[in-house]
Amino acid sequence: MVDKNYFEDLVGKKIGMLLVLGIQGMSQPDKKGKRETLINCLCDCGNSVLVTAHKLKRGTKQSCGIGHKAKRITEEERIRRKIDAINYHKNYRIENCEDLKRKKTAYLQKLKSEAISRYGGKCACCGETTMEFLTMEHMNGRKNSLVKKTGKSGWMQAKSLGWPEDITVLCYNCNCAKGAYGICPHQKK
Repeated sequence: MVDKNYFEDLVGKKIGMLLVLGIQGMSQPDKKGKRETLINCLCDCGNSVLVTAHKLKRGTKQSCGIGHKAKRITEEERIRRKIDAINYHKNYRIENCEDLKRKKTAYLQKLKSEAISRYGGKCACCGETTMEFLTMEHMNGRKNSLVKKTGKSGWMQAKSLGWPEDITVLCYNCNCAKGAYGICPHQKK
């Protein structure tokens, strides 16, 4: 049971859109036999409403619930909000350009490192392990591969496809030689 003095102190105060008028009485017992204090309130729209004490105390009931839906915005307002959002994001990118570049570079380096470790961590031809020299190799050619892109976009696509088996890692020299001559000089030996 709720202390009646607590609610008598609320008489005349507003909770959300409800003005507390006073205690109305007790509710009918529920299935467990519990009864709740009912508070008489007046909504801003003029409706009188009975609210259970716990809903008023918690703030879960703040209006009579009739006709208080948000107004639909006009087409002009929608367009203005969209333009404001575009301008906000544009200004944010301009003001935080260096920080965003640094974060993107760090993400792409981490992605490349993850991808290269997934595919053996070294050049499949000569064994080069220097990260800056290692690149993606489409074993069956790019047209026949699941991953159609190269470079940073290729690593992202490979990750999204679950690291397909038709990709391997070669160093830049081996990759260029294979592209130009069909076979790397290391494999001729």
